[in-house]
Amino acid sequence: MKKSCTLIFLILTLLFTGCSSNVEEVKVDSRISNELESHNWEYSSPETTYESTCDSDYWNYLDDKYEKMYYEAAVNANFADDIQKYIYLFYGDEVNDYSYISVIKAIQFARLDHPELELMNMDFRDGCQGTIYQSLTYFSREYDEYETKLNEVNSEIKDLVDAVNNTEDIIEKHRLIFKWITSNVKYVKSEEAVGNVDFHDEEFLLARLATHSTQNIYGAIVKKEAVCDGIADAYKYICNQCQLECIIVDGYISDISEKMYHAWNLVKVYDTWYLVDATWDLDEDFADYFMVKDLTKGERTPFNMGYTLPVDGDSSNQITFVETTETRATTDNGIVFDLSDENYSMSVFDDTIYTCFSSLGMERYLEKEEFSKDIFIQTNAEITKIEYFDFKRSLLKFVEQKENDSSIIFPENVDGTYVESMNVYLFFNGNTCKVKLGRYGA
Repeated sequence: MKKSCTLIFLILTLLFTGCSSNVEEVKVDSRISNELESHNWEYSSPETTYESTCDSDYWNYLDDKYEKMYYEAAVNANFADDIQKYIYLFYGDEVNDYSYISVIKAIQFARLDHPELELMNMDFRDGCQGTIYQSLTYFSREYDEYETKLNEVNSEIKDLVDAVNNTEDIIEKHRLIFKWITSNVKYVKSEEAVGNVDFHDEEFLLARLATHSTQNIYGAIVKKEAVCDGIADAYKYICNQCQLECIIVDGYISDISEKMYHAWNLVKVYDTWYLVDATWDLDEDFADYFMVKDLTKGERTPFNMGYTLPVDGDSSNQITFVETTETRATTDNGIVFDLSDENYSMSVFDDTIYTCFSSLGMERYLEKEEFSKDIFIQTNAEITKIEYFDFKRSLLKFVEQKENDSSIIFPENVDGTYVESMNVYLFFNGNTCKVKLGRYGA
């Protein structure tokens, strides 16, 4: 397209204007001016004013400035009417071949950040006028339904959003959202074909922009019927309304050859990511997939969408232990742990310290007698924060420690739930380190 447009323009320039670059420049400016006056342009060449609300936004994974502008067009467009909106991209020597795939990727990412966009079907068209300008045209085919549907969604979750916003503990905020979804939404597959899953150049997911109600927030929140797409979208949308960091993950269960497509969520709590999958806990009294630290639980594998999810790796330093006794352990960088409990022993594996009850404690457990009591732990490092987990590795509680703390209690339970393991974050010699403590070798 670029070469043909350029050739036509050069021929016309030679026929009608000679070789004067000044005349050519004036004509280009004049035609651009006319174009700008004749259309309802949303953006000029190219501007990106959208600012991500948190580091997890898919916006951050769009590298190209034009892809970001396509993203903006979807997020910020006014779809209150059926008027076609235009994005003025660039002109002159900057005109490049239009990439429809780039637009699809940008729109998909916009929808992952803003699930409400799936309540409308957007069409996209592009145009090229010589080497003057290139434009992207977009409009909604369901503009008259969008606002009505979104109002219904917001009305349905108003009490929930109020309750979440009035709750101080961030884990309890997520628990309220999780419980609302698992208690209210029913898993229902539509008889109508849903969006097909496919790949483009093995870089990112490419699916239809049109969605059935079971795949979006309207089906999950208003109709109370959805598949995993709609349920993950609903969790993300509610989190958006409550200023909670959350992302939607598209992927599969087990081997991709089995084509077990799935969608779930990851939530960020105090700089740590946890798996949340309300779909797999619908209508259940337990919560196996709420705030799970194992992000691959159930053989979950995200699609490769052209970036690395922000959960890969851990910013905290791991500790390597080189000396241990029953009640004392010393790390290679000088951190010392003292433990005081007759039924408590310690063993070390690789870079993690594991703790467990002694045989005496296990015997008491098997006899169903009261065997466990809080375990006192002393260290020469400053303890900055603690995470408590149940036996399913679900996060129970997060506690910030007071300044200069160097002792903690490994509690038998937190709010009535048995504590199986805990992460202790230490500040020592200018570094933050993480130690994992667990019962029964957990």
